[in-house]
Amino acid sequence: MGINANDESAGYYYSSAGNDTEVECGFEWSRGLQLDVLIYGSVANAAEGINDFAQVVGVYTDSTTQYSHGLLWTHP
Repeated sequence: MGINANDESAGYYYSSAGNDTEVECGFEWSRGLQLDVLIYGSVANAAEGINDFAQVVGVYTDSTTQYSHGLLWTHP
């Protein structure tokens, strides 16, 4: 979904691992490594952009309320 000046990218894929339905799983790809964007308490998340400071933006769905929220994620 997005790439920055440091050749880091962000996006999402669909996974059905562990349950019967497909969910969106956000990721950041940096220096040959894939880092999953994990939001605890979410049922799905999607990374939609990344800036030159490796801050990933996107959305996630809350597992309790089923509402969508914005996210800002920086890898550790």
